[in-house]
Amino acid sequence: MQGDLPYNPAVPDPLPDAPPEPPIAAYAAPTQPAEILSEGESDIVASLDAQQREDSREESIPHALLGGLAAAALCIVIAGGFAAITHFWHKAMSVGIGFAVAWVVKRFGRGNDARFGLIGASCALIACVGAYHPAWAFVLASAEEMSILDYISSIDDWGEWMTAILGPYDLFFFAVATYCGYKYSYDAVADKH
Repeated sequence: MQGDLPYNPAVPDPLPDAPPEPPIAAYAAPTQPAEILSEGESDIVASLDAQQREDSREESIPHALLGGLAAAALCIVIAGGFAAITHFWHKAMSVGIGFAVAWVVKRFGRGNDARFGLIGASCALIACVGAYHPAWAFVLASAEEMSILDYISSIDDWGEWMTAILGPYDLFFFAVATYCGYKYSYDAVADKH
């Protein structure tokens, strides 16, 4: 089509019915390359899927709940015993209680979704509130140089006593312990995909 001119590869031949080229945009969105899995990678994906199905068969909400409640009860007894022996209670001990309950829920529940996190958070909050008041009763009884039974019998209004010793820092540490109970009660495999 170039007529009598010699062939030049640098000059393309015009096509008679070629559509006009679209205008070049100032910005083009990046495109995702198509994932092509090799034979070995597809085996890895299949084994991960099989592992996830096996894990979901092993998870147990009743075991997580019973383990969490048992850990909460044990933390209440241990915290009360620690306060009775040492006559000391620090508000940050609630965070340790949250971690302990979360570990037990994770160990017994073997879950990998947020349901186990909610169980861990609930049990951690129950443990913190349950451990806090008996521990303070032991500490305050020691400060008043009374036996624990005499101190408990001297309390007229339990609701007033419980709210009087509860402060904003306590609520902060309860919130941190509840978060730890949620965050560390399950393997977040499903959240990573």
